[in-house]
Amino acid sequence: MIDTVVRQTCDVCGKHECVANSENVPSWTIPSEVGDLCPSCARAWEEHKADFLIRMRKENGKDLV
Repeated sequence: MIDTVVRQTCDVCGKHECVANSENVPSWTIPSEVGDLCPSCARAWEEHKADFLIRMRKENGKDLV
């Protein structure tokens, strides 16, 4: 029996994973601001955005909350 699969490809690192249509891949971020992301790149992207906000608030004398 042949299953139909979807090939997920990360737009940043190029990692790919084939997933059957019946499976759910909640760890892949599709799409994000920079494209489709694998779990590793999605985590790095979220950390980068948080670090950017903190740095900008520090430089402009704003609260870090």
